[in-house]
Amino acid sequence: MPHLIHPMSIRWLLLGMMLLNLSACGFHPRGQSNLPAADLSPMKVTGLAAHQAFYRELAHQLELSGISLAQSGEISNSQLIIHRQQLERRVLSVDGQGKTVEYELEELLEYSVQEPIGTSVREHKVIRVRRILLNPTEQVLGRAREETLLRGDMAKQLSRLLIDQLSSLP
Repeated sequence: MPHLIHPMSIRWLLLGMMLLNLSACGFHPRGQSNLPAADLSPMKVTGLAAHQAFYRELAHQLELSGISLAQSGEISNSQLIIHRQQLERRVLSVDGQGKTVEYELEELLEYSVQEPIGTSVREHKVIRVRRILLNPTEQVLGRAREETLLRGDMAKQLSRLLIDQLSSLP
């Protein structure tokens, strides 16, 4: 009895169904968002100094999403107001000799959006990102480098979460 469907066709059919399921659940590749760039751009960011690492990361992620930043003196369509950006490092666990084994790193961002400029400011929202930093007693140089890398990853994740929340603004 001959096969009605070629095995290769079944694979392509399954792949197509999987891609349709991913798009139906809201999946999109990392670094991309559905930000309404025309509504928010150009955006003025206040509450952060331009030399801060988080400001640079946020500006980069906004530009990747199609939002241009308003230069000084330029009229902007929206304003992102950063009320508080806070980095914390807490002891998570200690060993038998009382030496710290793990730290919890937390970065918090409290913000609000004013769109368009001159209207009332929307409610304050808070985003948190947490990571665990292991503290091996032998590798002092490696530990400092790992913490720097973790903080960079946290800033990137925080800015992406912020952009995702901006994309869901009504």
